[in-house]
Amino acid sequence: MHGKEILPQYKLLSRNGPLLAFHISKNRLHIPETIIWGLLSICVFAKVNADIKTNTAHYFTLGNNKFSISDWWGLEDSFRPIAIKHNPVRVPPEMLSFPDASLQRIAHIEEAKIFGN
Repeated sequence: MHGKEILPQYKLLSRNGPLLAFHISKNRLHIPETIIWGLLSICVFAKVNADIKTNTAHYFTLGNNKFSISDWWGLEDSFRPIAIKHNPVRVPPEMLSFPDASLQRIAHIEEAKIFGN
């Protein structure tokens, strides 16, 4: 959104407890605010960005590991085995698609919750 107000159907959720919540339905996407750090880390670790140089004290953490942003640009192949130890579950992209009928049903359930129908 780059400085614009986020529309109500798109929301970053604060972490409340041990689980991160995702709310996905037709015309609605509510995602954990921690996704921002995930997206940023993808940019830093991506091989395509190996030529980027920075001089910053900022870092990412994963478990007990600390990754200096300045030192980890483009080191995707080095980061991947560390990351896999922390997240062995993988969902193939084709499992994330929703048929239109499912999206309509989800949207109807969400509307009923919101409007008490």
